[in-house]
Amino acid sequence: MKNNALVSLTNSVNNSIFVITNATKRDGGRYICTATNKAGSYEKDFNIIILSPPKLESSYKMPNKYSKKGQKEVLKNMPIELFCPFSGDPLPQYIWMKDGNILDPNTNSFIVMSNGGKHLKLKHTKAQDAGKYICIAKNEVGEARHEYDVDVLVPPSITSEYASSLSLRERESLTLNCNTTGNPSPFVIWLKDGIEVEANDDELKFSFNNMNLEITDIKSYHSGKYICIATNLAGSTEK
Repeated sequence: MKNNALVSLTNSVNNSIFVITNATKRDGGRYICTATNKAGSYEKDFNIIILSPPKLESSYKMPNKYSKKGQKEVLKNMPIELFCPFSGDPLPQYIWMKDGNILDPNTNSFIVMSNGGKHLKLKHTKAQDAGKYICIAKNEVGEARHEYDVDVLVPPSITSEYASSLSLRERESLTLNCNTTGNPSPFVIWLKDGIEVEANDDELKFSFNNMNLEITDIKSYHSGKYICIATNLAGSTEK
């Protein structure tokens, strides 16, 4: 009997040995062997527990073919939560690593682990939080791993060496710089009096991915208000 229901003995040896092949979770339970003859009967209980290594949960949705597996993007200073999509019996132990180093919420107040370590939350992401995160789920039967590549999007910022107002003589040259930082690398354009500047080989040149605007042989018509605009997926700024 199994759980008080009769069991077919198709997998048995002389009715005295019951064999379970390719055991699954459904084979677990309480088995009772009953031996009977004219003198009486005797019962023996067996409690069968089927152990299983960590496996991907059926509810976990794999990325579609158009998205990169395990790729996560988050805006700087915003939270992000990662999930270790494995379960097993006995319940796995969950370990999180970043770039090869074990993460410990006891030494980092910006990290929160919940649900036995199955969920990892970064409360306020910084640029240095970008990297490869690995969750390891393991129990006495086996282990499984899942990777995330986390990219922290950082809005552009601009620094410049020059004062906001400059005076020059005709025929002089000038290089305006728009040193930008951000992730991904910002796209830079220049405006003069509200109109986008277009480079030409004679007087106006761009260099260093448009971060420098070079004006050679300055003329009076070069006077005006120049604005550098830096834009990426995380935002835009100007100077």
